[in-house]
Amino acid sequence: MARLGGSMQKNKGFTLIELMVTIAVIAIIASIAAPSMSDFRQSQQLKEQENKLKLALTEARTEARLQNKPMTVVFSAVTPGASNTIFVDIESSKFDFNMKNKKIIFYSNGLADTSEGSCLSISDIDGKRTKVLKIDKLGMLSTSSSCSGG
Repeated sequence: MARLGGSMQKNKGFTLIELMVTIAVIAIIASIAAPSMSDFRQSQQLKEQENKLKLALTEARTEARLQNKPMTVVFSAVTPGASNTIFVDIESSKFDFNMKNKKIIFYSNGLADTSEGSCLSISDIDGKRTKVLKIDKLGMLSTSSSCSGG
């Protein structure tokens, strides 16, 4: 039996409407995911700064015990000629840090001189996220929700 108008071909592929709907769905998903990815990146940067602080404080306490002499952690840029000192420079263009230009000293017995501050608070510039570390007189670190309460 012959068909009118010649033989019909089977169309393979997508119509323009199907492609436009697919692109629209992808655009909607991307617009939802982009802010959360930005938020995740900022949280990770803050966590990285917190880990930098923890590492410096732990290293200073350990070195004070091993070398049997005081070690100082200074929260500023490196000063040439300083011995027995670990410098931690928090990027002030991205983060607010309450211990800027202050120090903590660890003695050979592991105790800490926290007279300039025992609570280290670092937050992003807009203040949405904050990480708090407390250090006690024994030189032990702990995380906290705020610097208040002791």
